Amino acid sequence: MRATLTIGPACLLGLGLASCKSAQISEVTADAGIATDSSTSDSDAASGYNYVFIRDLEALQSTFSCSATKAPGTDIDAVALIRKGQAVGYLMKGSAVFEAESVACSPADCSGSDCTYASSSSTIGQTDLISRTEGPPDAVIHGSTNDTGYMALNGGSLQFQIGDVRGDGPAQTISSGDRIKVFEVDQSYKTTSNGCVCTPAHYQLWVQDSAGSAPLDPAQFDPANSATCGATPSAGDHLGCGTTVFAVP
Repeated sequence: MRATLTIGPACLLGLGLASCKSAQISEVTADAGIATDSSTSDSDAASGYNYVFIRDLEALQSTFSCSATKAPGTDIDAVALIRKGQAVGYLMKGSAVFEAESVACSPADCSGSDCTYASSSSTIGQTDLISRTEGPPDAVIHGSTNDTGYMALNGGSLQFQIGDVRGDGPAQTISSGDRIKVFEVDQSYKTTSNGCVCTPAHYQLWVQDSAGSAPLDPAQFDPANSATCGATPSAGDHLGCGTTVFAVP
C-alpha cells in the first residue's frame, strides 16, 4: 500500500503522510556491520521506488536541547542502499534537496551562538552542508576544528536519490526487499580524542515514487547506541535512532 503524495515547496515529489508501513523483520549482521535479512529475499526487480525522504524528529524528544550542540537534530553523514548484504549505492551527488520544515534551533540558541553544521550556520554555506550528505560515509568529528562530512537537519527534511557506490549517477531504483542504512553521527563516531557528545538522533524515513510513499520502520540499530536506542527495535518503533538499517516493504 502506498500513500497519496502531496507536493511540497522544496521537494521534488513531496510527501503524503498516510498509514502504510513495513512489517518488522529479523535481522542478522554481516559485512562489517551492514545488515542483511535471513527471512526476506533481496530483490533485483526493476520496479520500485525512486526517492528517499528523511524528516528530522529529534526536537520532539524530551531530552532535546539546542544549547548543548552546534549540530541540532539528525546529523546525516551518508545513506546506503544495501542489496544481498552489500552496499550497492549511496546518496547520489547533486540529488539532495533540503527543506527547513520546522526549524528547531536558531543560531543564538546553539552552543557558541552558531548552529555550525545546520542550514542556519553563519560559517558554512547551506549548499556545502547539503553536499556533505552525498556519497559514501566520510564524516569526521574534530576536537578543536570544524567537523566535516555531515549536515545537521535542525528540524528539516532531506529528499534524494541513490547513485552507485561512489554516489555518482544514474539513479538506482529501490526495490522491495532492499535495505536502506542511514549513517547518523552518533556514538559510533565518538572517540577518546574528538570530545563528541554524539547523541543518537531520531528521524523518520520514507521511500517514494510517482504514485506515493511508504514509511519504513527500523530493522536494526547500531550496537554502539544501545544505551539510548535499545538493543533492537521493538514492534512499536517507527523512528530511526542514530545509525539505523531499514527494510523496504
